[in-house]
Amino acid sequence: MHSPTDQHWQSANRVLRYLKGMATHGILLKRHNPLSLHAYSDADWAGDVDDYVSTNAYVTYLGHNPVSWSSKKQKGGLRSSTEAEYRMKHIAIDYHFIRTMVQDRALRVVHVFTRDQLADLLTKPLSPTAFKDLTFKIGVSPRPSILRRRIEDQSYS
Repeated sequence: MHSPTDQHWQSANRVLRYLKGMATHGILLKRHNPLSLHAYSDADWAGDVDDYVSTNAYVTYLGHNPVSWSSKKQKGGLRSSTEAEYRMKHIAIDYHFIRTMVQDRALRVVHVFTRDQLADLLTKPLSPTAFKDLTFKIGVSPRPSILRRRIEDQSYS
């Protein structure tokens, strides 16, 4: 804050454009929903160009509904993306438990192709097309027009 640069100004403008463009969006939770739990996790590898620290993220679903998500910058740099993902607290703490669950076939771990990796939305800068595609896949959509009009009316009063 004591010596902002043009890059800081561009980043701030990008955040403000995002907030303006997404003000009418939300997550619609589906009523009829299977009780299956699944999650996507990702870590960029030294993605911050200033300090080369990685960002971890996950999105957890109950059926079709996203119920938990997080994106956090790590405290220190790591040497590989595998090490970054292993250190994610929600994985590292339960690593051995999860390994046993996989061996017992109570849990299935699968590779997710980049185009379908929902956690990328929380770890990487994306093109507008990829951003829109992933937000739709996560479940973010424009709110119904009745709610949108009420929100817009309240913001002008």
